[in-house]
Amino acid sequence: MALKNVFFAACISFSLVWDAAAAISRDKAEAIALRQVPGATIAAGALDKLKGRLVWSFDLSRPESRNLTEVVIDADTGKVLAVRLETPAEQVGWTQPL
Repeated sequence: MALKNVFFAACISFSLVWDAAAAISRDKAEAIALRQVPGATIAAGALDKLKGRLVWSFDLSRPESRNLTEVVIDADTGKVLAVRLETPAEQVGWTQPL
């Protein structure tokens, strides 16, 4: 149990350091992502590394659709790098939150 707690604490610490490295805050990145898909809400989001670059990646959902829209934003500039529709078939195998 203690090892599990240490691992969890290390993950949180790493995440906080990584978040601090992003010039664009999560709140600002979320606002940018939501402007790409009017009427959507954030289903999931994370700060990732893509080809050596820090990016915010968000999955947006809309109530009238089972599709998700992935929006990728440069964490340093706020520029939208990608907007991609993901169908339920493409989402198979993802871990869904409880």
